[in-house]
Amino acid sequence: MVVNSINERKWVSSALNKLTNFLKRAPLWTVKKNSERDFGVYIKFDDKTLFYPYDCSQDVKNWIHHIKEDLVKYYPRLIEDIVEEHILTPAEQALYIEKHGGNIENIPTIENRVIKQNCWRIDKVLLHKNIFILYLEGSIMNPHGDSLFLPAEEPIFKRFKYEGLSVLFMKKLRTSTCDAETSKDFFENTIPLNTVKVTED
Repeated sequence: MVVNSINERKWVSSALNKLTNFLKRAPLWTVKKNSERDFGVYIKFDDKTLFYPYDCSQDVKNWIHHIKEDLVKYYPRLIEDIVEEHILTPAEQALYIEKHGGNIENIPTIENRVIKQNCWRIDKVLLHKNIFILYLEGSIMNPHGDSLFLPAEEPIFKRFKYEGLSVLFMKKLRTSTCDAETSKDFFENTIPLNTVKVTED
């Protein structure tokens, strides 16, 4: 189908401009290609090619929202360990000596324990500012036992300042799985800023 009316051309032009702005901040390395013949746009990333037909009957904002809802399942996730200090009981100290050796004077009395893990989705990246906006999907309770995933009760978006080049971290994500070490690297090298209200592009 060829774009053949002034209104359609305006809609497509507006949609492509807003899509470009959205993809610049999405946590994926994407390439988009407008197709007048197919009356839609192709979005390529990694080994995937997705096609989104133009729909001039829709508001452009809703059209972009539909694309984000489809792409979001491919966004990288990060796991944040939440720790608290635990005072070792005499029995736990005895087990420590049994496992690691040493004597009672040299064993620790306090240790940090992971009590839960927050599951974050990278929602936006402002590369020129080294700012990441993460969305809290939920938390894993008792991660080293009978773990239980609890979805977040309300949408929470939080900004993090990466103390390095965010573009290098994104390249690292692209070439490796989003494992525990990647998550650890992120949270050890970022400063949490503030909770923000994020609107759709």
